[in-house]
Amino acid sequence: MGYLSDQKMTPHHKTKMKSLNDSGQLSLDFLVGISIFATILIIASTMISGLLIGLEAKKIDFDAVAYRTGVILVEDPGEPSKMAFDLTVAEEQQWEFVGLDQKDKIRRFGLALYKSTPRVLAEQKIFSFFNRSKFPDLSEYRERIIAGDYPYSFNISLRSLPTGVTYFLGEPYNPNSTYGYIRRMVLVKGQTMATVDMNRYNVSIPDSSDFYVNISYNKLLNQSWGPQYWIEPPKEDITINLGNMSSVKNQSSMSNVKLKNIKMTFDGILLDGREVTGVDLPYRDFVVKIDGTDYTFVWPDGAAGSHLDVTHSLNITFPAGYFIPPSAYADVTLIRMTIHYEFEPTTVNLSSSNNRYEYIPGNVGFTPSSLTPAVLEVRVW
Repeated sequence: MGYLSDQKMTPHHKTKMKSLNDSGQLSLDFLVGISIFATILIIASTMISGLLIGLEAKKIDFDAVAYRTGVILVEDPGEPSKMAFDLTVAEEQQWEFVGLDQKDKIRRFGLALYKSTPRVLAEQKIFSFFNRSKFPDLSEYRERIIAGDYPYSFNISLRSLPTGVTYFLGEPYNPNSTYGYIRRMVLVKGQTMATVDMNRYNVSIPDSSDFYVNISYNKLLNQSWGPQYWIEPPKEDITINLGNMSSVKNQSSMSNVKLKNIKMTFDGILLDGREVTGVDLPYRDFVVKIDGTDYTFVWPDGAAGSHLDVTHSLNITFPAGYFIPPSAYADVTLIRMTIHYEFEPTTVNLSSSNNRYEYIPGNVGFTPSSLTPAVLEVRVW
């Protein structure tokens, strides 16, 4: 029956069937061709992108490493590092004070005051970081600021904008070569100082030959201020300048004011709970500039020769880290250091009721720390 049915198909029907069969065959060829073309295109794209990555990988890597290094330096305090309000502070707990024989304890460099103060740098950390005496081999820096095993070369600089003073670390670089680069604007926290006009302490009827400067930690570590405004005696320079010394000279004396000695006492609460007052503690030597001349004071005997003439000024800068020793075994926030100036009784007009100066912001002659803008640049290749 199929044969008879086929015989009855008109020419129009045959032409139509043939057309339908031909169009189906063309569609299949087209799909196969498109599939082969797409496959080849994908393979070619993958190969080309791989070639481009091979050509650009090092540059991308250098930029990433430079960026990461910059972040570590300006946003991290380094390790080890302790907060200001931790109970105690010891030298081995602050990387910037770790001694040469203990440098292996430094796990990471960082210049920020704290994690909560990104881009605010500690001046003492800057001095320690750019001091090559501890780390003459640059690989020791690389291990602490650049992660990974690749032996990157690097160049790091920090330039103060107001003064132009610049610190450098690393290897020379070719400005026409390829290297990763990052530039960060930062603020550097400066040091504090007090200039005491001794004319304010002159009396007509003297009954004392001593003068005191009190450094009370709880008044300097004011938690209502931000960390960038804290004053931390264990970690910062403390500068005290007694000026206009001739104003307290005893006019009946034929000589100038004579300095016998400078001592320090400690008040506070020890870790075992005992409260101590007026404890004499042995300290490292310190330098006193008298009328522009340096004299080294040694505990407990003072300067060689003693009884030094003072005409104009007494200046002492206790370097950062100097007041760490008592901070290692007493509650930091409850410590008070007292600088005790001993003069020859017959050479000064001082009163026992008005012979103390509080080293504290807001007091006459006190200069608070400033935040100085600077530029940190990191190059890695």
